[in-house]
Amino acid sequence: MTQIDKARLRKLLFRLGVVFKGLDGVVEIAGGIALWLVSPEFVVRFVRVLTQDEITEDLNDLVANYFRHAMRRFYVGNVHFLSSYLLGHGDGGRLL
Repeated sequence: MTQIDKARLRKLLFRLGVVFKGLDGVVEIAGGIALWLVSPEFVVRFVRVLTQDEITEDLNDLVANYFRHAMRRFYVGNVHFLSSYLLGHGDGGRLL
């Protein structure tokens, strides 16, 4: 690989990294807004519906049981903290 090819590859990888970082920020901001707008009960019901098939197939499913266990400690204070964190983190802290 020549020096020019390495420079092009580095530039391409840098640009891809910037694009993915931007997409990650958009997803975090959208998640923060969604968490702020929905009730904790809706989130708990949504997780229960999403994990129901996995629990039916395998009662010891690690991921489904983790999410269900995490939802037991999910309340309004957590929702506001998580949404604030996602909004701030998604924009690099410039929103808060």
